[in-house]
Amino acid sequence: MSGKIQSSDEGHGAMRPLGIGLVVIGGPIVAVAMILGPSRLGVSLSIIGSLMLILGTMLWLHYGMQAPKVETVERAVRESIDRNLAGSIELSRDYRRLGLVQVHGDCTALDYGPIITESRRLVAVLNDGRTWASVHRDRLRRRLVDPNKDTTFILIHPDSPMVEVLARKGSKDVETIRVRIRDTVQLLEEIKGDNTSLEILGHWLFNPYSLVIGDDTAIVAPYFISRGGRTVPAFVYRDVGPTSHFRDLLKDVERLRMDTKDISSRPRNTVRAEVVKTWPKGLEDHGT
Repeated sequence: MSGKIQSSDEGHGAMRPLGIGLVVIGGPIVAVAMILGPSRLGVSLSIIGSLMLILGTMLWLHYGMQAPKVETVERAVRESIDRNLAGSIELSRDYRRLGLVQVHGDCTALDYGPIITESRRLVAVLNDGRTWASVHRDRLRRRLVDPNKDTTFILIHPDSPMVEVLARKGSKDVETIRVRIRDTVQLLEEIKGDNTSLEILGHWLFNPYSLVIGDDTAIVAPYFISRGGRTVPAFVYRDVGPTSHFRDLLKDVERLRMDTKDISSRPRNTVRAEVVKTWPKGLEDHGT
């Protein structure tokens, strides 16, 4: 009898460190999953890490505390974990439905290389665009010598009242914003090839975010409302079907084109006809 009791105690003793070990390992896995965001790997690691935390906590509590306390604590832990896990699963479903695949805390740290160089069609909606175009100048240069790629930049029109708003928001004078827009136009025209399919358009509305949209991927970086420049996040959406936010963004760009005018140094009189002719085909390609 004493041997059985001793064996049981030894088993209980082994379960306690096992529970602690699962908690110690599960915690970092969940932390890595949070860093990866709503990607397939991130969701999988989140589920695995959460299950390890659940099992480890229950083993530690069950074999490390007296029975009356164990039942009370285990019940509270189960209820808390069930609520959090259910919320995570529901959030994951929303991510998949919208096509949200990545979230980055700093949009400047995101690699725009693939969407710039690989997309057959690319649209960039920016304010004055000078910083973004300058940072990605080399990638844009490689893109703009490929006659098989279509590229559109939609900036704030230099004559738009929004230029005054941008000047106040950035503590600059109005002419500085207009110069920055002209600099972007000049930069793009300097690096484009002879047979480049490039549109540079200006619009009279406002940009709540910057948008770079390719064949099946869209990158959105929201703007702060108040004055001053700060770090903003970036959200990456993929075309996953009719519910994807990517398609909403694509339609939004199509509607925005109705308020644009060619602002390149050599405006084409046929730009309106070309827009009507080519862009709806892009929407048809995505089933809209």
